[in-house]
Amino acid sequence: MVKDKSRALTYIWQGMDVYLKKKPTGKKFHDPLAACCAIDESIGTWAEVEIYCKNHQWGAKLSSGTSTWIITDYDHNKFIQTLLAVN
Repeated sequence: MVKDKSRALTYIWQGMDVYLKKKPTGKKFHDPLAACCAIDESIGTWAEVEIYCKNHQWGAKLSSGTSTWIITDYDHNKFIQTLLAVN
């Protein structure tokens, strides 16, 4: 079953199951890339960073030991295959 492909996907599946029982009209899909990277981490190129705010603008700088990771690039073909559930 698709939901069993990764622990992250299992958690997403469980969370959406609970959410949709309360709100059967659905939920907006705000960040398809993040959702697909939760299913398959190899889609993204990840960097460990420190998030900062300077002059009311958010940014990130490379920093080890923060446990904060962002996606700096991604494999477009893998992303589309995962998004559309194409094997």
